[in-house]
Amino acid sequence: MNRAINVLLLVILFPTILIAIYVGMDLPITFLKTTGEYLPYKFEIFLGLGLLVFLLLVRRSIRRWMGMRIVSQQTKFKWNEIVSDSRKKRVITYLLLEAITMFLIGLALYEICDVAWPPAIALLFGTIDNLLFAIIGSVKKGFRVALSSKALIVADREVTLL
Repeated sequence: MNRAINVLLLVILFPTILIAIYVGMDLPITFLKTTGEYLPYKFEIFLGLGLLVFLLLVRRSIRRWMGMRIVSQQTKFKWNEIVSDSRKKRVITYLLLEAITMFLIGLALYEICDVAWPPAIALLFGTIDNLLFAIIGSVKKGFRVALSSKALIVADREVTLL
């Protein structure tokens, strides 16, 4: 799930960055016979891309937090354990790498083109969410594996249900 969301985010961010470069550096767009400065509907384009990024990040965030909440209810499971220390370190490392990457891409988008603030704010939301998830998951021991009579749930960076 997390890998699929990250791939979708990259697919969306490449055109966003390309448009931000064209608009921010006022490059000519020959097939539209205009330049980046005079590109029609540029705010609407950035708003749509920002909303799309935001929706993907919210979907991922809801799944993560719900997974952590479900496995934290230890009495509902036959077996419920905290992930190993090595796995916990790997999860925190990946969450921090994702947060740093989203923050830097959002900052770069805004620095290149100040009209690109909607995707930059969406990425800032993703950064804050990743940092909070890493901190709360680490402090409250929320990265867990749980087994019930119906399912096996692994809740760390992503929620895996078997």
